[in-house]
Amino acid sequence: MGMSSTYLIVAGWGFGPQALAPLADALRTPDVDVEATSICALTDSHGSAELHTRLTGHDTVLVVWSMAALVALEGLCETPDTMPRKIVLLSPTARFCATEGYTFGAPARALRAQQRALSRDPDTALTAFIDAVFAPHSISGAERAALLSDAKTLAPASLETGLQYLGNTDLRERLSASSSSHLHVIHGEADAIIPPAAGREVAERCGASFELLPGQGHGFPIHAATETAERIRAIVNAGDWA
Repeated sequence: MGMSSTYLIVAGWGFGPQALAPLADALRTPDVDVEATSICALTDSHGSAELHTRLTGHDTVLVVWSMAALVALEGLCETPDTMPRKIVLLSPTARFCATEGYTFGAPARALRAQQRALSRDPDTALTAFIDAVFAPHSISGAERAALLSDAKTLAPASLETGLQYLGNTDLRERLSASSSSHLHVIHGEADAIIPPAAGREVAERCGASFELLPGQGHGFPIHAATETAERIRAIVNAGDWA
């Protein structure tokens, strides 16, 4: 019998703690224990200060998606020796918003518009975001309703804090390949939330391996949970990650 392992998988902004349950189920085996949560749920329970400290643990395989990947990258900058030795970054970026000389991010005005929409009508704003995450694919009304219901368990303050974090955080000049953690980036080719070029830049700055999923958007960890689990399992079990 092989050694058991533990995975912590963390969804990004706008998703509740159950959003990645399909991925958790696809990864879980008798020898693999999987805990799923979201970065906004961690904000609810622990506060927003030094969120990366909630992702530590050398014996854990850390799988982080979108904003959760940004928080994990910050942890690698701040306290690299405390971070897990095996980290899989799904759709990561070192900076969410575009700026001069950096075209891989979203326009800052789009983030401000999201903040206004969230304050006016949270249900409509979150529903529109969920649909954008899954583009170019579509999801059923039942799937959308379940994700929205899960997101509505989050405190409004954690969603607002998350948007502020996305607008203020820039790790481009802080990332390096000096970390003792093994890093692997997986990005969807058709990601409309965080362009693949942003994930490729993270990989280059961190000395990580990079993998592009053809035809997949930002929501591939949910939309293609089985395929994502297979890719994660393959890289984690590779010889150079042992």
